[in-house]
Amino acid sequence: MTSIPGASWFDRHGERPGIIPSAVAVGTTLVYAAMKTVMAIEDKLGLPGFPAPAASYANCSDIARSEWMLVGMAFLAVGVAFIMIVPWGVHVPRWLLASAIWIAGISLAAGAIRMTLRALRIFPELGAGPQGISTWLVLLVLDAGAVAWTITAIHATRYGHPASTTIKPRD
Repeated sequence: MTSIPGASWFDRHGERPGIIPSAVAVGTTLVYAAMKTVMAIEDKLGLPGFPAPAASYANCSDIARSEWMLVGMAFLAVGVAFIMIVPWGVHVPRWLLASAIWIAGISLAAGAIRMTLRALRIFPELGAGPQGISTWLVLLVLDAGAVAWTITAIHATRYGHPASTTIKPRD
């Protein structure tokens, strides 16, 4: 077991560091999967509040299939983050867990960064600007997920699974 010195406030009620950001990563990625499911059913590209540019449709022969593939990848990412929550995840080698979390996290964070740059009009060529409150709600989910995935990846790299981490209380 690895000890995290000076982090005693995490363990007041038996919580383990790494569980909360992992749970947020799972939750935000499930919301992303739900948004992509809606887009796949409607046969549209993009996310609510972020309609895809018209040129995107010219390059995509099967829109629904593309969106369903993203839903599947989101559920795969949920599974990876979920391993950080369940007790049996401690049996997954640290290098494998950390690698999978970094890959999933970087993929999701790249999308969040792109959508943020688009909404803030830093790169207007990425698509239309904000489409109302839905744009900002989607950004909240994406950016919270990006932060949670980053924290989860750092924790997995440094300490492994949260169940293998104990905390030494401060005296």
